[in-house]
Amino acid sequence: MIPHCTLVVLAAAAPLFAQAPRPSAPSPEFVPIAGVIQVINDDAITAARLDREIQLLLRKYPVTTQEDHEKLVALARRRVVDERLQTQAGENLGLDEKEVERRGKLIREKQKEKGLDLLAEDLQKQGLDAAGAQRSMRDRTYQASWFYPAIGELQGVRGRFWRDTYVRPGELLHAYQQSKADLAEPDRVVLQLLDVSAADNGGMDRARKAIDQACEDVAAGRMTFDDCVDEMSQARGSRGVQREMAVEDIGVDELRSFARSAAVGQVSERMPWVTDGVQKGWRVAKLVERRAGKPAPAFEDSVLQQRLRESVQEKRTQLRLEDASARMLRRAWLWPKPQAKRNALGGPAADSKPAR
Repeated sequence: MIPHCTLVVLAAAAPLFAQAPRPSAPSPEFVPIAGVIQVINDDAITAARLDREIQLLLRKYPVTTQEDHEKLVALARRRVVDERLQTQAGENLGLDEKEVERRGKLIREKQKEKGLDLLAEDLQKQGLDAAGAQRSMRDRTYQASWFYPAIGELQGVRGRFWRDTYVRPGELLHAYQQSKADLAEPDRVVLQLLDVSAADNGGMDRARKAIDQACEDVAAGRMTFDDCVDEMSQARGSRGVQREMAVEDIGVDELRSFARSAAVGQVSERMPWVTDGVQKGWRVAKLVERRAGKPAPAFEDSVLQQRLRESVQEKRTQLRLEDASARMLRRAWLWPKPQAKRNALGGPAADSKPAR
């Protein structure tokens, strides 16, 4: 789409506008023509442009339900609106037309280096012909001229950086302290559960006595834990053995507490067996296997510091983009108006940075 194009629909209504001030939004009987589905300041987004974005998203995020399709269409609309706002922001920087053309050629040459076949395939996926590709490249040049200075990766049009990307030592230490627990590798365990149902044993008291007797038999060596599971539990096929999992991911408080300190082969005390908030009987657990975790790397680790620095910079970049896009959205004249507040460039939209 050519920036700052004259809208056919507004031109058709020119005699009316000549006799009355421009309304804040089109009147209810306003009917878009030529496939215009969104007006943004002096630009418009066509149905064809929205459809191209939808098709690109469908290749990445296949949908199977009507709800998924509606969410994908909303995401596509959000992306093309953000794209147009970024293009306009780049145009407002006052770049010389020759400079825009020069930057566009550099982008095209980089694309050609990957092979003309790949370039043609990419254009085909986007549904663009040669003229459309040229307009798209011009828009992307404007977007890049705004985008990269806005996140601090390149100088602005006046040759200066106006975003600070340096992560200071105090910020780095704070990020380490905040994420230290996530950086550690937790212990992982395999538990075996003996669940004794009240319904199968004539009531809760009888189930309790049965599981207590089983624990005594196991401790005395008269039976194995496996034998007890086979005789008393409904989980005969798996013998109650659970999948390996991190200790802190165990959802039942009593089991998690037992798994933290138990030795391999140790059997827990009797505990309630609760499902969906209802006690079904009694349970004991055996620790079958423990795989020791690792503590978080020391803050002095250079590789860790680089990961933390990149994480801080990425979060900062995202916040800056969301803030800048939200401000552009508030200042823009749009029809139809967005139905709800949202963070710009969130989710999958963040992977569509314009090429430099």
